[in-house]
Amino acid sequence: DDFKSFRHVPIEEWGKEIDIEWDFDLKNPIYNSFENEEWFPEDVLIIGLVNLDELFLAIPRVHQLKGDEIWEYRDEDKINRAILHWKKGGKMTPILISFLEDHGINAVVMHAGFHRFSVCCLLRLDQIPFFTPISSKEQIEKRLKTVRWI
Repeated sequence: DDFKSFRHVPIEEWGKEIDIEWDFDLKNPIYNSFENEEWFPEDVLIIGLVNLDELFLAIPRVHQLKGDEIWEYRDEDKINRAILHWKKGGKMTPILISFLEDHGINAVVMHAGFHRFSVCCLLRLDQIPFFTPISSKEQIEKRLKTVRWI
């Protein structure tokens, strides 16, 4: 097994070997780490692309992790597996976000893909794709000015 931890390896050493590939097929059970029916049973998911920095600032502070915070507060094994998967040329589904208006929360929230998001933050990607329910589209557009629908 070629597994190793990337925690103490400079990003310049492992990051240049990664080609981030996304799988937009929600029916693919290999890469689909969430069941969209459980999250939004009455809704259709749509695909967007957004500036990573803008999304980072839009999500709740508890998820705004940088550098060593990512390794400290996320599951290190999941981060390493995501890095290895991409290094081997694998694809992963994008993150799942929505707009939540509940219990005084009016924010863009992430439901799935925290570790994929963390790897993208470590790599300082310019943009990141996401799934969102169509019912969140209008509010997402209001809060994420760089969003593009694909």
